[in-house]
Amino acid sequence: MKLTICKIFLLILFLISTFNFCTAGLHADSYDTSSSLPYPSESGSGSFSSLNTMPEIMIDAEKYIDLTEGIQLIPSKEIGDLYLSNIGQNERRKSIFQKLNGSILGIPNSGKKGLGLLQTDISIITAFPLPTEKSPLIITPSFSHKRFSRKSADSLDLYNTGVDFRWLFPVIDRKLSFDIATSVLYSGNFEGSTSKAIRYPSHIAAIWNFNPRLKLIIGIAYLDRSDDYNLLPIGGLIWTPNPDINVELLFPIMRITRRLTYFDQWDTNSNKNFTRWIYGAFEIGGSSWNYERNGKNNEINYHDFRFAIGYEHRCNSGTTLGIETGCVIGREIEIKPSPTYKPDTAFFIRLRISI
Repeated sequence: MKLTICKIFLLILFLISTFNFCTAGLHADSYDTSSSLPYPSESGSGSFSSLNTMPEIMIDAEKYIDLTEGIQLIPSKEIGDLYLSNIGQNERRKSIFQKLNGSILGIPNSGKKGLGLLQTDISIITAFPLPTEKSPLIITPSFSHKRFSRKSADSLDLYNTGVDFRWLFPVIDRKLSFDIATSVLYSGNFEGSTSKAIRYPSHIAAIWNFNPRLKLIIGIAYLDRSDDYNLLPIGGLIWTPNPDINVELLFPIMRITRRLTYFDQWDTNSNKNFTRWIYGAFEIGGSSWNYERNGKNNEINYHDFRFAIGYEHRCNSGTTLGIETGCVIGREIEIKPSPTYKPDTAFFIRLRISI
């Protein structure tokens, strides 16, 4: 049953990708995401996965000109999915298909109170000119598989799969815009009652552009969970002092990114077909599931806090490769009605690709 559902989902993703090539040029001036990789996320469309991109900035007459129009995306599936991302009018793909994202994260099962985690995420971002190109409807189907493992217990396979519906619309051109989203998300193990595992996380946020280098984001997210992370404030500041530095002082994910300009000398192509970036980040990871075993339904909540350093290789073609590593602290997994289990601090590594 599990493999059948997975195959059906992957087939849907393949058909959507194929439809992109069939409809190329359908919306001549439509969408093109920037070449940056999405910000890490914990499940589904990034689970720490989908779009967090750097604003593309150029220097003109000694002023910084933002080419992206400052439209932000804030996915809402999980805690870590509340990342921000620019999708610029000048850099969107000219088709319904926008981006395919994938990532693999591993936390080893080590220590006296170890808890291993192997997580795989895949998502496809599509955009439709509804009602207009400047106010697109973003639809993102996603799939996430998490395998938890302990030395004294059987491994536990849990899944998050669903669809994000996100609407972006400007209120004051280049100054104020809103981001409203809702999701239909299955969080479980594909056994027992499906209705108990359906969730409807949502969010609303406002983005104010003080100037092309500084943005303020304020909003709230409803994650449809039964623990302390059911409602979360989202927002903060995005500051881009120059084209080589981006500072995202946001909650629940923060990141400071720096371009490795020194290594650009290796690129003999004057057009610079790629750039290299390093970053430091903090994020809250976690998810919630309804899990059934032996005819009994259990609710599972998991969260942790992650500190990471990472490297990204960004190609102008739109492909980005990334690797990051760091430590995971404050880990808690609660399988009701059992007591909360608090695993030891661990390290993690994550590989990401965006096409």
